Amino acid sequence: MIDILGPFRFSSRRSMRFLLSLAVVANLALLAYGQGFFGPPPAEQGRDPRPLSQRNQQSLVLGTPVPPEITQQ
Repeated sequence: MIDILGPFRFSSRRSMRFLLSLAVVANLALLAYGQGFFGPPPAEQGRDPRPLSQRNQQSLVLGTPVPPEITQQ
């Protein structure tokens, strides 16, 4: 049989170790991207959070406080 690959042949264990390492590195890279280590996270793109002073605060309606006698029952 002719050996075409020669010195470039990988053993089964070595190739599986390489594939596992590649999968771990790819997962870590995707985790870092999703958490925003390379810029704004993908979940935050397109969102523009307004400062507290620009929010619609007049639409908030507060009720009357509950007396402590009712909450202690």
